[in-house]
Amino acid sequence: EDVSNGDYRVQKAAAEALSKIGDRRAVKPLIKVIRQVNDSELYAAAAYALGKIGDRRAVEPFIKELLHIVTYDSGYGSTCEITIEMLGKFGGAQVVEPLIKTLGVRDDDSRTAAHMALLEIGKPEPDQRRRSVKCHCYCG
Repeated sequence: EDVSNGDYRVQKAAAEALSKIGDRRAVKPLIKVIRQVNDSELYAAAAYALGKIGDRRAVEPFIKELLHIVTYDSGYGSTCEITIEMLGKFGGAQVVEPLIKTLGVRDDDSRTAAHMALLEIGKPEPDQRRRSVKCHCYCG
């Protein structure tokens, strides 16, 4: 409940604590914070907590935030970059299009972050990489 408290310091401390605990019960209050907050530090604390918890319910709010920034050409900077980073962390087909849209924004840091997130999403998992590499050595 502290994450929904009106006091910025309490909310930030609660989001940071929830990040350390990693409890999925915190997902809904943290999503509420990222949807409503105007402070980049509090947004970052809530976003990183959601990323650490890893619950995919956070993907849609992050996509909406990113599309809002891109559509209205506003809010570049740490909030945009954190949102991109979290979408890259979550991955999945639904995050690709919003990240591609971000490649066309005027902010260099946001474009670079989107590029890096797309590269990360496109990387196969280590097990998949091993299976795709053929041995061309003589093992006889």
